Amino acid sequence: MEYGDLKIIAAIDWVEFEVSLVNASNHQTLSRALRSFQVAEKVWVEPVEPTSKNKTSRKFRFRLHDPKSCADSQIILTKLGSRFEFSDEPEITAVEVAVDFFSPSHDAERLVEATISLYTYHANLVSENRRASGREATTGQAKGILVRKDLLNAVHSELSLNIGNVSDAVHQRIYLKKKNKQLHLPIAEHRARVEVTLQHENLPFTTIEQWSKFQFSSLANYFKWRKDSVLTPLQQCLRSVQANVGTVEIAQFERLARRTTLSSTVADGRLNDRVYDALRSLTTKQRKPVKLQKNRVKAHVPLLLSA
Repeated sequence: MEYGDLKIIAAIDWVEFEVSLVNASNHQTLSRALRSFQVAEKVWVEPVEPTSKNKTSRKFRFRLHDPKSCADSQIILTKLGSRFEFSDEPEITAVEVAVDFFSPSHDAERLVEATISLYTYHANLVSENRRASGREATTGQAKGILVRKDLLNAVHSELSLNIGNVSDAVHQRIYLKKKNKQLHLPIAEHRARVEVTLQHENLPFTTIEQWSKFQFSSLANYFKWRKDSVLTPLQQCLRSVQANVGTVEIAQFERLARRTTLSSTVADGRLNDRVYDALRSLTTKQRKPVKLQKNRVKAHVPLLLSA
């Protein structure tokens, strides 16, 4: 499949922070504060090690969605620190990065085709645990993606294609995005999306200072694709049943004498270059200069990133 007619944009879906407070509070209070900063109408806030009696805590985690830049996130943290004194510098605990494929002609079938192809030819699916489910599906609701029929049914049913578990250090998701926070998006904003969530030992940065210097193009290995070479009749027949041909399974890897790719595919250089450029553009966007009015910041609030 060719992707030349599709617009490719890389974005940060969300960044998860952990803040430590001098005085205990509760998640409702922090959530109200974040909403008052016009972060979002609803903000996920979770206490870390809450007390058993009143569920208060001195440590919380929350997510900032669609950050325009690390500078904007710093401003929000500075405002939060002016209401809740931090005992330590806020720490980033997870980040989700996405690459979106838009159809300028708003072709719905083209986006369905792209979603299927982005899974079929993905060159680095990070786990053999692959299943289709709704966004909040439990294990019992998930369906394995074993053959191409499973893939086609999942995409046409608008399910997410999950690779790995959400608790893993790396988790991927490929899906046709038509909603945002359960609200229908305008047709012009429909897209085929590929997401990677990084945490634990695979977290690329833990502070805003590190975030401001991070090269998002270094994540390109999570967004690489292959395409068909010249296929034999047998290989063409196999394509009708194979869900993914871009990533070689461990068992296949051993049988293929340590070959890391199938001989029936080659690297999709044009697509990979465009995605790399989109990730480079994301780096530029995230390095938007910080403009803080320092004279209005309380002394106890750490300035996390120099202007």
